[in-house]
Amino acid sequence: METPKYEGHDRRRKPRKPAAVTVKVRGTLPQAKPIVACTLDISSEGARLNLPGWTPEPGEIINVERGTEKSMFRIAWIGDPVTGRRGQIGIQCLEQGKSIFQDKEEVKSDTAKNDLMRLLTKK
Repeated sequence: METPKYEGHDRRRKPRKPAAVTVKVRGTLPQAKPIVACTLDISSEGARLNLPGWTPEPGEIINVERGTEKSMFRIAWIGDPVTGRRGQIGIQCLEQGKSIFQDKEEVKSDTAKNDLMRLLTKK
C-alpha cells in the first residue's frame, strides 16, 4: 500500500505506523450519531481512518472514541476518489497530550529515556 505524501503547513509532524484500530467517530452536534471506523495507520498526534459512506469537510471538528478514551480531532484532509483514497480521512488531535492513539508503553518508555538522559547530563 502506498504511503500518502502531503505538502504544506498541514503536513504531519510525527511518522505514522500501520495499525488497524476500531474507533467510533461522531460530529460535535448533540444529535450526531456515532459511526464505526477503522484506522489504517496512526501516530501520537493523529491517524488515517477508513470511513466509507460519510462525507465530512476538511477542517471539521470530530470526536473520536477508542474504548473508554476519547479526544477531539480536526479533519486535516479527505481522500480523493481519483487516487483510490475514497472513504479515507486524515485526522489531527486538537487536545495536546491526549491522543487516544499514543501507546501507553511508548509514553512510559519515552519518559524513562528522558529521565535517564537528564541523569547522565547532570554535572
